[in-house]
Amino acid sequence: MTLEEEAALLEELRSRAGQGLLITAKAVRSQAQARLGHPVSEDHAYDVLHRHGWRKIAPRPTHPESDPEEQEAFKKNFPVWSRPRRRPSRRMTSVP
Repeated sequence: MTLEEEAALLEELRSRAGQGLLITAKAVRSQAQARLGHPVSEDHAYDVLHRHGWRKIAPRPTHPESDPEEQEAFKKNFPVWSRPRRRPSRRMTSVP
């Protein structure tokens, strides 16, 4: 596929993403196979995504036993380990 054909394929998938569907390499692979008429590797799908600047975006993982309220309390009560910043000393010079 040319770069323009790849861009058109990804734009079609992007419109589906606007409806709340996830874009996966598996979806790119199946769409590419349908357009080309022969099987392509999964690496090809990742290469297409990389060439067009797509990247994986996923939420940060959280621990299943984490307590958001306890985390906020910890943030509020965390001790300050550093001293307050000191102002630089200024030398007063006399003007003759």
